[in-house]
This record gives sequence, C-alpha cells and structure tokens, in this order.
Amino acid sequence: MGKLVNCGGWLVVNGFHVDFILRDIARVKECITQTDNGNITMHYQTGHPHTYLNVMYRGELASCKVLYSKDNDFSRLKEYAECYPDSLQSALITFFSFEAKFSCDLAKSYSDNNDIYYQRTICIYEKILFLRLTNRCFVS
Repeated sequence: MGKLVNCGGWLVVNGFHVDFILRDIARVKECITQTDNGNITMHYQTGHPHTYLNVMYRGELASCKVLYSKDNDFSRLKEYAECYPDSLQSALITFFSFEAKFSCDLAKSYSDNNDIYYQRTICIYEKILFLRLTNRCFVS
C-alpha cells in the first residue's frame, strides 16, 4: 500500500464513520523518534493528495482509541506520542513556512481565474500552521 500506510479501512459502525488503521509498530516507534528529533519526512501515498508525513503516525497514535493491546508497551507509547516536543513544533513551522508562502502567492495569482484549488490550498496551509503553532499534531 505504501511505505508508511500498511492496512486499514473506512467502516461505518452503528452509523458512525470509523477509520480502522493497522500500523507496523516498529515503524511507528521509528517515526516518533524521528519527530522527537525534528526530522520530518514526506512520502507519496495514494489517497493523500499532497503527501503522507511521518509525523502523522504520532498524530494518529496520540488521537486514537486503542481497542486492543497485548501489553502496556503500546499504551506507554501512545502516552508518549501525546507529548508535543518543542523540536517538532519548530521543525514543522520551518518545514511548511516556505511552502505556505509559495502556495499563498500562487493562490493570489490565480484568484482572478476562480481556480478554487489554489484558494483551498491557502486554507490547508493555514490549518497546518495553526496546528503547529498550537501544539497539536496533524493527522491527515
């Protein structure tokens, strides 16, 4: 399925939409270590129109509801992932600042053509930067 996306599905359970995700725990641990150090990586993934970021593993783990774990290791990793280190915040702001400005400049130049893709891009990058500035992990 991709370098970072292993398996999952979109389910509807009792009328609620549920994103059921299976991940390689070794890769999750690796991505958390990377993001602790401010190392952000981008990976092409079908279904993610812009990219899949390694930091999304941290966000998924921090915000997920654990349905099953054979031991406490996973719960401890989840608790750790809920922490948002300063190094990660700084790296994400640096990582996306150029792209946000570049995309906003493009959106401005296309605004007279009613090109909603570029106008929507502004909203996406504003959301990303807001989440970074407020110490929240970005999921997808």
